Amino acid sequence: EVDTAGWAETWEELSGRIMSGFSDMATEAEAAGAKNIVIVSHGMTIASYIKMLRPDKERPHNLDNGSVTHLTFENGKFEVGDIGSMEYRKLGAEIVKNAKKN
Repeated sequence: EVDTAGWAETWEELSGRIMSGFSDMATEAEAAGAKNIVIVSHGMTIASYIKMLRPDKERPHNLDNGSVTHLTFENGKFEVGDIGSMEYRKLGAEIVKNAKKN
């Protein structure tokens, strides 16, 4: 046994906390009329949540720091869009590069 002190959560506890956390935030935002929200979290949490939403697919690995994963929440259900996208960083680097030319 790795956790001899008994401090670690079980998978059931952890996954339940992740599921309820994302669902609670999305439900609250939807009720307030919000169209977009940003949730910042650890890559392992994001990857685990995506795996829970899509149990038939492999869990995403090596999500880069600052990457963007896009989820859509509608009628109480999440849909997975982009996973670990770095496009905004590429666009930002291009803007900076072009600004330095001028």
